[in-house]
Amino acid sequence: MPEFRNDDAGYLRWLEENPYGFVLNCYSSPTPGYLKLHIVRCRHLRKGDQANPTIDYLKVCESTRREIENWTRIRFGAEPDPCGHCNP
Repeated sequence: MPEFRNDDAGYLRWLEENPYGFVLNCYSSPTPGYLKLHIVRCRHLRKGDQANPTIDYLKVCESTRREIENWTRIRFGAEPDPCGHCNP
């Protein structure tokens, strides 16, 4: 499962190559308190003010929601919180 930390170019390339994928946004040192799940097309992932999207946040990417949910369960024993705008 691709994880992007301090790799904006790799992350943006993954978004372009996986237009129907899912992205988990979490702190660069993830905690169960902030695990936000988005679809790749979400406007919150594409905002122009995100000059460096992987500097302060870790992006965990996968083609299926289920894989990301499994990742959060195994790592934190928690479910990701779906974005209120894209509602994955």
